Amino acid sequence: DLGTGKLISRIDASGWGGKYYWEIDNVDKQKPVWLVNARLTWAIGQFELTAFARNLFNRRYDLEFVPVQFGGTITGQDLGAAAPPRQVGGSVKVRF
Repeated sequence: DLGTGKLISRIDASGWGGKYYWEIDNVDKQKPVWLVNARLTWAIGQFELTAFARNLFNRRYDLEFVPVQFGGTITGQDLGAAAPPRQVGGSVKVRF
């Protein structure tokens, strides 16, 4: 408790990978990915002020990957979509 308000913290981690293969031939494999998110909220009366960070340690990884032999691209390159980098922000909540 901070006087009439309270400070609420939250940290969570999620992970996946290790045996995740991108395509049926099992050649390309996703490396394990661990993400950490954090949130800090100051609640006072009907107000809440929150700061947050997603992907706190700015882990770089692919959300999607398609090797050229399965993608049929004319460039002869693999296709991929990168995951979002670290995101930070805040919010304000008012309860009526």
